[in-house]
Amino acid sequence: MQTKFISIFKEQSAQSEGVQYKLSLENFIQQLRHKIATLPEEKTAIYVLVLEKIEAITVLHGPINFDNIQHYSSVLYYIFNLLKGNMEEEDAILWALGCPVHGSVFFATDSFYELMEKVNASNDDEQLKIEIASQELYALILSRLYDFPIVLPEPIYYTLQDVESGFPKHYQATVNSDFVTISSVAELPEIPFDLLKENGDFSKVNWNVLEHVLPLSKFKFEGFIVLTLKDVSMEYEMNKIKELAAVLPNGNQYNFTEKLDLAVRSLLRRSNVLFSILPLFKLNGFPILKSEFSKNSILFNILQTEQHACTRGNIQEFTQAYLKKPYPIVYQIINEISDTNSPIVDRIAFLGFTSYICVPLHYNNHLSGILEVYTKDGTRLDKHLLTKIKSLAIVLGQLTYDLSRSYEARMNAVILEKFTSLQPAVQWKFNEAAVQYLQDVEEAKSDKFIPLKSVQFKDVYPLYGAIDVRNSTAIRNKAVRKDLEVHLDLLDQLIKKLANWSPLLATDEILSAAAQWHTQLVNKDMDEIIVKITNFLEKDVPMFLDFFRNQGPRYEEAISEFEEQTNPEHGISSYQRRSYDNSLQLINNILASSLAEFHDEIQQIYPCYFEKFRTDGIEYDLYLGQSISPKIPFSSQKISEFRFMQLAAMAKIAHRCHKLLPTMQTPLETTQLIYLNPSTIDISFRHDERRFDVEGSYNIRYQVIKKRIDKICIKDSDERLTQPNTIAIVYYNSEAIKEYAAFIARLQRMQLITDQVEKLDLEEVQGVSGLKALRVHISQSL
Repeated sequence: MQTKFISIFKEQSAQSEGVQYKLSLENFIQQLRHKIATLPEEKTAIYVLVLEKIEAITVLHGPINFDNIQHYSSVLYYIFNLLKGNMEEEDAILWALGCPVHGSVFFATDSFYELMEKVNASNDDEQLKIEIASQELYALILSRLYDFPIVLPEPIYYTLQDVESGFPKHYQATVNSDFVTISSVAELPEIPFDLLKENGDFSKVNWNVLEHVLPLSKFKFEGFIVLTLKDVSMEYEMNKIKELAAVLPNGNQYNFTEKLDLAVRSLLRRSNVLFSILPLFKLNGFPILKSEFSKNSILFNILQTEQHACTRGNIQEFTQAYLKKPYPIVYQIINEISDTNSPIVDRIAFLGFTSYICVPLHYNNHLSGILEVYTKDGTRLDKHLLTKIKSLAIVLGQLTYDLSRSYEARMNAVILEKFTSLQPAVQWKFNEAAVQYLQDVEEAKSDKFIPLKSVQFKDVYPLYGAIDVRNSTAIRNKAVRKDLEVHLDLLDQLIKKLANWSPLLATDEILSAAAQWHTQLVNKDMDEIIVKITNFLEKDVPMFLDFFRNQGPRYEEAISEFEEQTNPEHGISSYQRRSYDNSLQLINNILASSLAEFHDEIQQIYPCYFEKFRTDGIEYDLYLGQSISPKIPFSSQKISEFRFMQLAAMAKIAHRCHKLLPTMQTPLETTQLIYLNPSTIDISFRHDERRFDVEGSYNIRYQVIKKRIDKICIKDSDERLTQPNTIAIVYYNSEAIKEYAAFIARLQRMQLITDQVEKLDLEEVQGVSGLKALRVHISQSL
């Protein structure tokens, strides 16, 4: 034990400046006298002894203060033995006496002083500790002077790097202020307690308010505090793992697993110990064993991929059976625990692992994951690690369960967004309809003839857009025609070769048929003959060739060469189609990623329903309005913002597709079309088709116009409205199009479109007249 003044903080807090405090034993003495007076005599001997020592030293040197504290060393040691309350060795205890404020310690164990020297040399978060210390003083003031229930702040932690293990050690500071008295140096100010609530919660105090309404300088503190530090590294890291459950990965799974890995390593405190935590994600009732979490697993990755093919099947059978009835597997742990009798243990030993334990993780008596801990450097797992692993397994049981639920929710979200018409923005409406249906079934006590409630959204603004591949049908037909010509030419060459080898065999008929199809391919419409030619090549020709295949090796070789040349995956007779398909896929990839980006941006502004339709390009409908999200205020400004974002997205799509041209085997260009509907419409969900559609005869006009304008021409002209490297904006109402002038100007400043803007009247199409359009041209300078 030492008597020495040190500060447990590296700097003084602004809140404690000007605070009056006094070092005193008076409160402690009063409590001693109270115990002596109230306890039976046989229990008061130690209290009498300590009181006599204090009184004796006080007579000689006066009440304790900062100048005479060295004379009180023996008395302080008696206080230490009286308060520590256990038989622990002095050097094992991190214990100190300190001033009531300012964080100064004047008497402590040697181990405490040694630790604080290391703390003061570390880069710990000093400001946070100071803030918590001030909050502890305010908690005392509220409790003692205002009779306000104590709401303790977060504990103070000291973190040091452990030289031996290389991992951080965490110490929690506990302050006992029983021997501190507090008094107000002026009239006690009133506190508006409602202001103390943090977010309306009385269990959480808004400490920042207290700093303004209740400065610490208005109070005087007398006495001393008892400060203890406890190594809580294991609990600290356990809490870190529990906290991870609140930030389960929504996208960046790697970042999450990295944090989990660090927390578990810090808890085990062995750099040479490896581990795997595998949540049991399930697909259709079966575990998904391949994920970021399984990369370090021996049982579900390393053994599954090892090169010994003869054992791989057995390993897979074992793991499948193991998941149905899991149990702990141990290998080379400690002498008191025998190795598990299992072929898996033999494989682990063969692969050179030193020590291994596999622990099934459970939550609510259900298997939620698998924990594996192992070494491979000659070091065995010991008893201390086994204790930690046992505690860790309990925490990881819930974490792996939560991870599995999170994965399931993410999977369902993907299904909702990518594969069904049910999207998050409108799911609440379907929830209401489902609840109403279940209630109706309960009342009727049967599910027969119970109608589903209509899911309808009134007065929504529709935004329609279409990106089409220019002349895609003609280009595809041209590619198919060229490939079929090659295919027929190759067939002609083969048949003539076979006829030359076997003049007596009948080849004239098939040769004549091939020639006729070649003539029709040149002269007739593709749509009319493609099915017939394909049927000839895929059925008649193979039957003919099968007859010749058995005539000898050279026949087999010639036919095999023909089949290789006409292979649809890589043969020369399908080169043009593959080139077209590859080019189309490049465009579709751009469209998918760009529209996904557009969708994510608009959903952050206001929830809306977004529906895509695949053609050679993509068409989409976007619906937004107050009825889709009743709880979020909607304004006309939102529709303007969405219309601008739609136009900007179309410009970016057009530019990105144009940049692809040099990389395409078959050059393809896109056209972009937007229809500006003059008013809101109503939509409802069609249960028979499982999709949304317009509601009412007036609103059907919206769908009619969409279908008519994709190939519409400019009035009194044969020129199509939609052209490559442009965006066509079709509209009825001249008033509605006015805001697009500002949109176009913004995009021109962004250099997404040029200064060329065409105002066009459009031809009358079936059932629709009076349409107009703006056509803007895409900038190619970006």
